[in-house]
Amino acid sequence: MQIYPADLTDSQWVKIENLFDSRKRKHPLRAIINALFYITESGIQWCMLPQEYTGWQLIYCYFRKWTAEGLIEEMNESLHAICRKQAGREESLSMGLIDSQIVKTSSMTQEKGYDRGKKIQGRKVH
Repeated sequence: MQIYPADLTDSQWVKIENLFDSRKRKHPLRAIINALFYITESGIQWCMLPQEYTGWQLIYCYFRKWTAEGLIEEMNESLHAICRKQAGREESLSMGLIDSQIVKTSSMTQEKGYDRGKKIQGRKVH
């Protein structure tokens, strides 16, 4: 099987493999997760997944199941913590920023705001 840049490294796989149950499967979980990362990284449609991976229907089925169970989010948080640790930072974020802007709208809309700095009237978007 070809190795893609979006594939998990061995150290990343070791950190998240304990999130999954250890039952035997026909297709290895690491290959399924690598397929999910491939789709995310390349932005392709499900049916355009390379033939090297298992059928896209199986990958999509796992994605839907893991999303409903919250496993995708848990896996993302684990990998994010690893990346932050490797960069010499704390595992969790200490601060977050929210930005907004005013988008011009027609005069017919009810929701309006005013940006004094830009002198624009419109709808506030975050």
